[in-house]
Amino acid sequence: MDKVEESCMKMISMSGSAKTKYILAIDAAHSGQFELAKSLQEQGKKELQVGYEEHIHMLKKSSLEDGHSVSLLLAHAEDQLANAELFEIVCRQMIRLYQKIDTLEQ
Repeated sequence: MDKVEESCMKMISMSGSAKTKYILAIDAAHSGQFELAKSLQEQGKKELQVGYEEHIHMLKKSSLEDGHSVSLLLAHAEDQLANAELFEIVCRQMIRLYQKIDTLEQ
């Protein structure tokens, strides 16, 4: 595996891990475990940041190299980062909604 593929795989891995944390956070919020939900959301955000840092590093490197084309794997990795970022937004909103529901039910 070359360096571009390794970077792409890291981006995909961190994005997937972040999305998993967001799903677990929503599940925790649904169960009324709001502190756990916020902790999981924060963990996901940190993992997503690692993916974006790898992306930035890769873009800087590719801009210095002539003739470096965007691979299908890179496009997939970028798509995974974007999807994870959107899921973080949904996660944050879902936690807030579950907190409001919990407050209203008390």
